[in-house]
Amino acid sequence: MVYMSELWSVTVPSWLTGAGTLGLAGFAFAQVRGARTDAATRYDQEQHARASLIAGWVLNPNEKRTAIVLENNSGGPVYDVDAYICARGTDDDGNLTDELTVRRTRIILIPPGRWYGYVAGPFGFPKPERNSTAGTPVGLAITFRDSSGRRWLRHHEGAITEAPDTVAIYSGVEDRKFLGWDLSKEVRN
Repeated sequence: MVYMSELWSVTVPSWLTGAGTLGLAGFAFAQVRGARTDAATRYDQEQHARASLIAGWVLNPNEKRTAIVLENNSGGPVYDVDAYICARGTDDDGNLTDELTVRRTRIILIPPGRWYGYVAGPFGFPKPERNSTAGTPVGLAITFRDSSGRRWLRHHEGAITEAPDTVAIYSGVEDRKFLGWDLSKEVRN
């Protein structure tokens, strides 16, 4: 015969121990999951910070070729680079419009450091008038893949965002041949 005192003295403490163990396991699971989420967020932030160390700009555009500068301060190479030279358009009266004329060149790799290169012309950008910015390149948009395989987009205004593998930044883009690096690090036209 089971006495009520035995039921309370054995069964109830066993149930309490089991509930405590279950609660502790749930707490440990939540902590591990939170630590993984924190680590993933920290990794994403580090990758974004490293990608933001890639930049580019346009120098000396002309009808034969355009000099560009690509700077990689990330400490490692970046791959599958598409550089988009962007120039503001003009209307029939020669006033600036928000329409961009875009030319793309493809580069296999940018090693760490500052690199000067040339893109083949002619670009067909509108000719700037004296004391006007019409037709001058306004920026260089860059897409690239980092060493972890992520694809990034540096917009021609400077912002950096993660990009899908197949990114269509601009419509009506014409491709131009990349003529190579200027290893003397001096831009000449």
